[in-house]
Amino acid sequence: MATTPFRYLNIHDDLVGIPRTIRGMSLRRNYNSAASAAYTITFDAWMSTALTTGTTPDATFDNNHGSDKTQIVFNRTYNFPASPVQLVPEEWTHLMPFDVPFTYLGLGSLCWEVQVTARTNTASYYYDAASGTGNTNPQLAARSFGTGCLATGRTSAMSATGSGSMNWPAGTGTLTVNSANGPSAAPAVLLFGADMFPAPIVIPGSGGGPSGPCNVYVNPVVTLGGTMSPTGAASFQIPFPAIPFLNGLRTFEQVVAIDPLANPFGLVTSSAVNHNVIAPFGPTPGARVFLPSSLGPTGTAAANYTLVIRFDV
Repeated sequence: MATTPFRYLNIHDDLVGIPRTIRGMSLRRNYNSAASAAYTITFDAWMSTALTTGTTPDATFDNNHGSDKTQIVFNRTYNFPASPVQLVPEEWTHLMPFDVPFTYLGLGSLCWEVQVTARTNTASYYYDAASGTGNTNPQLAARSFGTGCLATGRTSAMSATGSGSMNWPAGTGTLTVNSANGPSAAPAVLLFGADMFPAPIVIPGSGGGPSGPCNVYVNPVVTLGGTMSPTGAASFQIPFPAIPFLNGLRTFEQVVAIDPLANPFGLVTSSAVNHNVIAPFGPTPGARVFLPSSLGPTGTAAANYTLVIRFDV
């Protein structure tokens, strides 16, 4: 939320039994939200071993903290970078080192609280979060990113979008990439990989051709051949086993087509796609209490809801 002041508390059940010294934490943007400009946020923060759990949060903030409650941030201003929001999941770009480390013994749920006193953003930017009682058959998450170039005879850049079909009980899945605005009836290839290049590779000579710059984003480990339709469309499917081992796997895809008139190299490229595999999961192991526009003692409690946090040790 963009309100100031703002009081927020989060409880994490999934760290019980894992002692550690926590020196900071990081957030990542929600991939399904709009891009954000850079902004700053100022807050105080505390951490403790919780007296409550992800299923029993108390609406009174202080009732969730244990006796080891420690102030870990003192009126500190953090600079958060601009975020294009293009990957699934996003990168850990919002870093918050603590002023004072917290020694967590793992003897109960972990609780942290922030009291926001200033911020420069006026729009609400959303962070990655988890909620609910679980999902036995989650589908693939997918997002397009980057820009395609212009194929011969088209007025819009070549594009690619992603989707998928998962059947976890049967152990089967299919990853799908659909491309549009490609060259008519041209041979095409799907690039598939588990990584992308640090910076796009521009196809030599494409910047000076009718296509404009054609970027290659995907570092491929597999290619799959196909043909664009007369209208410049193509669909590629990759079957794979739905097994828990693949949970969190992030893949990248892009379509490249032959187009001799588009540029001296004779190739055009689509925008790129990022997929993420999500295995079946149970109830969210956390809870939150929040209060917009106030630092008062009582807020709204929500069980089985938590921001997705990386704790830095």
